[in-house]
Amino acid sequence: MNVISRLVFIAAMASLSSVAYGACDYPSRITIPNGTDASKEEMLEGSKAIKAYMNDMNAYLDCLESENQNAGEEGEAAEITEQRNALFTKRYNAAVEEMESQANEFNVQVRAYKAKGAE
Repeated sequence: MNVISRLVFIAAMASLSSVAYGACDYPSRITIPNGTDASKEEMLEGSKAIKAYMNDMNAYLDCLESENQNAGEEGEAAEITEQRNALFTKRYNAAVEEMESQANEFNVQVRAYKAKGAE
């Protein structure tokens, strides 16, 4: 790749990354109650929070998909398309992993809450 091609490529990637990171709002992590000492009300609030968080994360994933589909331009260099798709995949997978982590942690705390004999 010659110098001019590299400069065009770098400029394109810079503009792409500013769009990619600016359009979709990543939801904040929630605070999950500690099941061993949480009250029933705190656990119910935690349940509401995890459901809202999952809805927000699903909206974020939808936004990423839409953003990726709309980002390509006609005649876009294959290298740029490949890197944009790789960035999309990393961001999407990281969000899904975060969702799974939060859900698993909440389930651990629900089991701890139930184990203490609370109804």
